[in-house]
Amino acid sequence: MNSHIILYFLLICLAPALSAQSSADSLVALLPDMSEQQQAEFINEQFYTFYSNDFDKAVALGQQALDIAKRQNLPTIEALTLKNLGVVHYLKGDYEKALDFYQHSLDLYEGQKDLVGEGDLLREMANYFKKTGQHEKALTNLEKAIQLCMEAGDTACISASYDIRGVVYLELEKLDEAERNFNQELDLLERSGDQKGLSYALDNLAAVATMRGFYEKSVSLLQRSLGIRQRMGDVHGEAITINNMGETQLQAGNPSKALPYFLEALHKSEAIGYNDLRRHVMMMLSDCHSAMGSDALAMEWLQKSYALKDSMFNEERSRQLAEMATKYETEKKEKELVRQEAKLQRRNAFLLLAGVLFLAALGVFWSVLRQQRQKRREAELQAELATSEAANRLQEERLRISRDLHDNLGAELTIIGSTLSRKAFQSNDNKEKQELEAIGGNARQAMGMLRETIWAIRHEQFTVQQLAEKIGDFAVRATPLPVDFDMTEMSLLLSPSQTLNLYRIAQEAITNALKHAEPSDIKVAFSISDNYLKMSVINNGKGFNTQQQPTGNGLGNMRTRIEELGGKLAVSSGENGTVVTAEMPF
Repeated sequence: MNSHIILYFLLICLAPALSAQSSADSLVALLPDMSEQQQAEFINEQFYTFYSNDFDKAVALGQQALDIAKRQNLPTIEALTLKNLGVVHYLKGDYEKALDFYQHSLDLYEGQKDLVGEGDLLREMANYFKKTGQHEKALTNLEKAIQLCMEAGDTACISASYDIRGVVYLELEKLDEAERNFNQELDLLERSGDQKGLSYALDNLAAVATMRGFYEKSVSLLQRSLGIRQRMGDVHGEAITINNMGETQLQAGNPSKALPYFLEALHKSEAIGYNDLRRHVMMMLSDCHSAMGSDALAMEWLQKSYALKDSMFNEERSRQLAEMATKYETEKKEKELVRQEAKLQRRNAFLLLAGVLFLAALGVFWSVLRQQRQKRREAELQAELATSEAANRLQEERLRISRDLHDNLGAELTIIGSTLSRKAFQSNDNKEKQELEAIGGNARQAMGMLRETIWAIRHEQFTVQQLAEKIGDFAVRATPLPVDFDMTEMSLLLSPSQTLNLYRIAQEAITNALKHAEPSDIKVAFSISDNYLKMSVINNGKGFNTQQQPTGNGLGNMRTRIEELGGKLAVSSGENGTVVTAEMPF
């Protein structure tokens, strides 16, 4: 089977890759006939073509353009080249160099008062902050970028900013906001005819469809995007879209269909040195093999991903990057204070010419006013920095805990499951084999519960809509029966503890219905009454005598969970089915 998979993606990948390589080489061959300035301008114009084919070649050409711009004192070209080098280093996974290039480029754009360049650069920096989990900073940069690009009338910059802002909302699981930004981007791109940008918008709309469970719609959007990228010879973009196809199939519960897509995406990303995507695809291959029950292969891909991750972005490096960004922002504010101080001093010097008596009074006034402003500015700056640092520490701690759970406990559970499966296969004792297989199943079930817990602690709050979508994902995996949702309030905010406990209650109620009631229909309803949120899980299967003590722990566990939230559990059952209602104050 492996030979068939390899043959499959080699046949598909080879022709577009050779075409893209030929196109890039033909562009490089034009450079010797140009002047140095023309070479620098041409390299930047064709930079996407270069790095979509070969990241290392793009870096070398970008450095050539940067040397020319510095030697001939061409600040506009220098700023653009720095930005493009930042982009390619970001995609290579060298975030420290990427941030350094971005910051120097921003200084040049601000000095030239280039609104288009500054807006475009802020958008790229927002992408960096998104990657490092600093979503608030990303959204702040994007707001500034969109404002500057609108002032300059730069449609391409506006649409790209909508794209990144949509991805930020997608990572925050705010699907309505994400889809609204992607549709705004799509409208601009279709009017402008920007095919490269259109492919990204289609990929992102597919991601929204996948998260909502609309898998056929997602596949259709991705196929349209892939067609655009293949016609352009965009190997970098093809690798992204093919990986997204694999993720859609994996999310839909088809790991065997997902596997060829991930292998093809890995091949393309390795060919162009796209390390950031390579690491992600390796994680997807681990999840894919785990879903197929191939625990040994899952562990092998997981270890490969960790090895690549350690070479790209370890904890110490993350700390250094955060310190670099903070130092850069602080230095900018200090420079601004110095400029303001110098401006006030020049104003005072000018007023000296107006007369000694007038200057004496005015000097006292301005001296006091300056001190008050400076103190207030310093106090505001300190308060802003303290608030920002506290928020960053809290979010970093959440992400650290979730990473530790996934990377450490998750990896251990994967090892346990793999070991038990191997022991069961080797055992000649049927009873022992059954016991080992049962324990292995428990390990995989624990891994699933761990992933759900990580999902709950990654964010400060959730909406009822997000909770319902998570329950829906479980229902799709657990049963072929239709599970309907009835909601009168979708935007009510829940804490991680409330969200996880309500999810576990719904999960237990659906599981019990499938085990004991033989229903043909299950419904989950949310409603609000007298400042209480009610969640009811309703099935039309066989009822049971609620007065008898149940043999399992399911009802007891559900009751304990809702009581921890200050609420109560009610169960009613009869000939028409069973209703489990969890009610809690909000």
